Amino acid sequence: MTEQKTGVGPEIITKLLELEKENSLFDYTVKGIPVWLFIRSLLPEYINSGSFCVPHRMMSFKKKLGILFVFLRASIAGLMKIRKLRKARRWFIAGGADRSYFPGYGNVNVFFDLLLDHSAQENDVILELPTFTSSLHKENNYKPERIVCGDFLYFLEFFVRYHPSAEERNTLKRVAEIAGKMIEELNGNPIEGVAGLFYDHLLRNIKRYNVFRLLFSICRPKKIVMLACYTSTPILLIHHAKQKGTQIVEFQHAHIYPQHIGYRYDAIKPGDLASIPLPDKIVTFGQYYKDLLIRQSWRGDNIMIVGNPNTTTCRILDKYHNNGVLNDVTKPFKYVIVIVSQYTIIETFIEFLRDTGNHDDCLFIIKTHPKGSGERMAYERSLNIGRNIIFCPSGLHLWDLFQYASAAIGVYSTGILDALSFGIPAFCLRSSLTLYFADLIENGYMEYVQSIGEMKSKIVQSQKMKTVSLYKDMSFDVINFI
Repeated sequence: MTEQKTGVGPEIITKLLELEKENSLFDYTVKGIPVWLFIRSLLPEYINSGSFCVPHRMMSFKKKLGILFVFLRASIAGLMKIRKLRKARRWFIAGGADRSYFPGYGNVNVFFDLLLDHSAQENDVILELPTFTSSLHKENNYKPERIVCGDFLYFLEFFVRYHPSAEERNTLKRVAEIAGKMIEELNGNPIEGVAGLFYDHLLRNIKRYNVFRLLFSICRPKKIVMLACYTSTPILLIHHAKQKGTQIVEFQHAHIYPQHIGYRYDAIKPGDLASIPLPDKIVTFGQYYKDLLIRQSWRGDNIMIVGNPNTTTCRILDKYHNNGVLNDVTKPFKYVIVIVSQYTIIETFIEFLRDTGNHDDCLFIIKTHPKGSGERMAYERSLNIGRNIIFCPSGLHLWDLFQYASAAIGVYSTGILDALSFGIPAFCLRSSLTLYFADLIENGYMEYVQSIGEMKSKIVQSQKMKTVSLYKDMSFDVINFI
């Protein structure tokens, strides 16, 4: 199989970290915020696709109107619950996309809902931010009384704006120019207009400064627990919350690989990390992640190991969910292989699956990525879908598929590690991006494969592999100690 050249490999991230240090990018501040943080995590996406993801540009006019209606309705609903936010001592912040449907429960926040069921505090709330790549929020939610829609934080930016001075705008332009040159160096080609795109993103986010200042002049939570603290909205929120003495806890939401830019601050001395808007504590899935973060200069006494609430929630609720829906489909096959697909590297998977005609004893079930809008179509154009290649049926989770799986295969997805937690052998397609899992492969948690035949032979030998989870067994009572 030929290696695909899609995606951003770890060598690019390493070079990016070197360039941000050379250019002293954390020294450029506006209102005390290192504005480089607003675009830092977006650079790998831009290098990979040549643009930022702007969901509304890919929507029809009719869908935009529908989204606008939902947005306005959710914004008003959120503002009507501002009193609930004021009373809450703890906020749990997540997105609408963090919900999965389970019969009998509705759409459950797979990170926080079952945790909150065990909370000793009555006033905890989930501040749910909209997911602009879909319908913002889901309906038929589990315990909707604990949800406050966070759309108003985006609605208010049209009315409560910060107007940066000429000097502050020059700071933003300088950072955008440096970022543009970094993109050219990392990409190997000049890209027209990229500095302007970065500037627009920086300006838009600094204009939101007053929205969060207003929020924390009204609300004073004691603690905020959130997922992924390294994007623009969390950065603004953390900056203002800390000024009011609110403790910030980041709950690990996915695999943290050694080159993950959201957790690498090599350009800042370890003692100076407190000077930028970062969480006070990180709650991780297991010891592997704590050790990794310590090696990257995070303080060990600020890292707590609790397990993975996502997979634990699915284990508990899925027993009511599956009902053997794939029994008849999988029964004729000796091997059932779950393909943990990723929209950034579809060609890698297509190349691997071209040989399925020579392996009639294998059924391949493709689980597309939630954000991969054109992913299914790409497979259908290139492969003979429906014989021994099928898509995951609508409504089923990855965890449902693991109940039938002989193995799971991917490139650098968290879903491969989830397979290990279910005792399923995990394999990686050889690619430059698989280097993100190099340390796990070296330690025998998973293996490289390049063909279906090689994978089948390794499944037979899989009892020699460590189908050992990286995740600690979790008790939901931990909510009272976070």
